[in-house]
Amino acid sequence: MPFISRLFIKTGIIYLILSMILFMLMQIPGTGFSLIWRPVFYHMLMTGWITQIIFGVAIWMFPRKLAEKHRKDQPVNTKGNLAAYNLVYLLLNIGLLLRWIFEPMVDSGITVTGATSTQISGAITQFYEQPFRSLAVLMIPLSGTLQLLAFIIFSREMWPRVRGKRPVSTPKKPS
Repeated sequence: MPFISRLFIKTGIIYLILSMILFMLMQIPGTGFSLIWRPVFYHMLMTGWITQIIFGVAIWMFPRKLAEKHRKDQPVNTKGNLAAYNLVYLLLNIGLLLRWIFEPMVDSGITVTGATSTQISGAITQFYEQPFRSLAVLMIPLSGTLQLLAFIIFSREMWPRVRGKRPVSTPKKPS
């Protein structure tokens, strides 16, 4: 198994554990965790856990396209484009981290001004005041853009690896 596959899979497992801890915290009544952390929970679970597991297994299991003609003295690249996969890993996880940090700031701004402001504790409300919320409003689209780039690069690298079996040629019968 390539190192990048192990990295994706182990990072995915870490996100699974973190999302379950967050889920448990969201169950504590009166803290406001369920209101402002719900989008982060779902993002950590779907992108952090499931997507990274899928990426890691796909890089590991899908057959690599080998060069048709190569010299015997040169090794054949059977791992795929490792630089692209490393970039996918960085973009995806930086995007997740930005979302993890800034999503609650945006959501707390929405709920503080709405009818549900009494459900949010004062400490959370005071921390996420205007300067942080303004920064968060800019960082959430950046987070999404980084993740979208990761998905596009991954798709571009995996597309040629998804192919059917080559047909077995049968010898021609003499006429």
